[in-house]
Amino acid sequence: MEGAKIEELDFVYLLSTLARSSTILNASKTDLNHLCARVNNYLSSNNVRYRWIGSKLAIVLNTHIEITASEYTSKYLGALIKALESKCFIKDEASAPVYAIVTLESCCDALSFIIGNIRGKHALTREVLTPKLPSIIGSLLEIIHLVPLKAIDLLYDLLKNNSTTFRPFGSKFERALLGLLGSDGFTKFEYQLQHKIFKSLALLSFSLTKNSTSELWRTKFNHYVQETKSVIQIYSEFMSLDEDEDLMQQLNALPSVPEKFEPSFPPLDIDLNESPLQIMKIVSRIGFLVNLLVEFLQVPTPQVKAPIGYLLMIGQILVGINHRFTPIKRDIRDVTLRQIIAQSATLINEVGLKLLNALPGIFGGDLLPHLNSVLSSIDTLIPVSRVNGRIIVDEESVLDNPELIFAGLKTRINFLELVEGFTNMSLLEKSIDAALILSKPRVPQGLAKSSEQRLKNASISDLLSDQKTFITEATEDQKKLLRQYFKVLLTRCVVSYSKQSEILRVIILDAVKGAEMKELLHAALLFPHKEANASVLPMVKQLLDDDELVSVFLNPRLPLLPTKRVGDQALIEEREQEREEEKKDEERPVKKIKIEETVPVEAPAKDNLKEDIFEETKETLETTSKEDVSDYEKMIFKPVGSLVESTDVARASVEDVKPVAVEQAPSAQSPSGSPSGDESDFEIPEIDIDDD
Repeated sequence: MEGAKIEELDFVYLLSTLARSSTILNASKTDLNHLCARVNNYLSSNNVRYRWIGSKLAIVLNTHIEITASEYTSKYLGALIKALESKCFIKDEASAPVYAIVTLESCCDALSFIIGNIRGKHALTREVLTPKLPSIIGSLLEIIHLVPLKAIDLLYDLLKNNSTTFRPFGSKFERALLGLLGSDGFTKFEYQLQHKIFKSLALLSFSLTKNSTSELWRTKFNHYVQETKSVIQIYSEFMSLDEDEDLMQQLNALPSVPEKFEPSFPPLDIDLNESPLQIMKIVSRIGFLVNLLVEFLQVPTPQVKAPIGYLLMIGQILVGINHRFTPIKRDIRDVTLRQIIAQSATLINEVGLKLLNALPGIFGGDLLPHLNSVLSSIDTLIPVSRVNGRIIVDEESVLDNPELIFAGLKTRINFLELVEGFTNMSLLEKSIDAALILSKPRVPQGLAKSSEQRLKNASISDLLSDQKTFITEATEDQKKLLRQYFKVLLTRCVVSYSKQSEILRVIILDAVKGAEMKELLHAALLFPHKEANASVLPMVKQLLDDDELVSVFLNPRLPLLPTKRVGDQALIEEREQEREEEKKDEERPVKKIKIEETVPVEAPAKDNLKEDIFEETKETLETTSKEDVSDYEKMIFKPVGSLVESTDVARASVEDVKPVAVEQAPSAQSPSGSPSGDESDFEIPEIDIDDD
């Protein structure tokens, strides 16, 4: 790694070897010191290539905590700061060498990596990073015009995390940002760089103050709103804005611009006599201010009250500047100038849609009271024409400016996703027609008209034989946006049956061609129209054969029947068994009673009523005395009251007993010829109760 010998090595292999933890762990302390010192020498070299090599080696070495915690980290930071301050010896910034720019970018990457590796480690931050922060910020501000993306990215990170240290450099950073915004090459910057500039300027406007951060945020925000209004009013010199009463009412509702207003950007110098294209400066300035307002809402801010009304009015004003409703003034007769003004108005509409499109993601449901107003404003952008007394969407104008239509569809999607159901379809009918027009394959307008004059540059045979090669379609991103809009219409809006049928036709045709339409086909199944006479299920089944949702529609699964618990079932069976036993006991026949003697019994008469009472005795009675008849009466009739439960049981017992005439015996002895008392059966006869 000495001198020019490093160029003979495979640099990628060297970096991968140094990145392994085993390389650092197995190296001796002397070797590590030598390695770190060599890298520091590369960073401090006057050779720009060696500086680039040193910056890459510094990044790899600082992936190891052993190197980051050593004294060489501070040395690397110092060497990188000096490399940035020297600007890699660039003499003419307008024609800076490519290798010098690449080296500066590599030094910024190394600086950003080391700072990020140190942040969060309190001892290293206190001892290494904090003392060098002023030098780091100052060196980055020196090269902000040479490597704006890398420098602004790192400066924004330092501004967000080290605002106290950054405070002395706030004014210089703001002037540098405004200088980049006002430069002619700003529109040529990458979108990522433009976004970083707006984001840094918005955060810088209020984050460096010590007190009343929210008040400063609101003051700066209102200042940019006033500046936006002052630029919009320039269009009153070219277009009759006063003919649109709603637009003028919204414009007057914005904060008034004071007489001694000092704009943040330099004043516009527009001379249409010199070049009609200078009117595009107005479009660029309005675009800068709108992006700045959006970034004010998206950067980390204190608890503030954002003026939603101002933002909505600015968006609707920009959308409302339309040459169909605010015509170009008649004193402008130059055809080219009139076309450029109309084109600039279209670009202004796109800026307004961009502002409105950003609001749902920031404010969400707070925009619902303004939903119909916003959709009504966007609806004016769709060109229409009158045919046979009917107002229809102008297909030719839609195809002539599809970017504006797609921007309007995107904004509608973001606002409609805030609600679960939308029924005011008068605000969406024209947009549905425009979306259907854009979804169809089409022949270029120059070839659509069969005119030999238009086809003189095209071969007739090619047009007839290979017509498909002349057909144009929407791009993949545009198709994705159209499908997203159709999904919102199917799931959240009450679309007419005819429109829904056309939408379903487009969806199915795209699915047949192989497009990914699973979500839309699911939406078609889950949200059928109430007036539909046929179902799309058979077609969806063929397109989504193994889909779970389709299988639910084809084979609906009923919920499981409720099952009885084991304990309850056992209890029920036990009760049923008890009832069966009781029923058997009730149906059991009356047993005949065995007694040794027959005893006549006379029942007392009551109220001249005759009663037949027969009872069954459940046990055999044994007589203790044959002479005492009263004892037999007690033994026979005593259990009657406890044995008789109901008259029904008694009657059932009576049916099984045959009455037998019994003569009254004068003595307890059995008559001759009759069986003994132990062997005879006695049946209780029917008792006749006389009137005596």
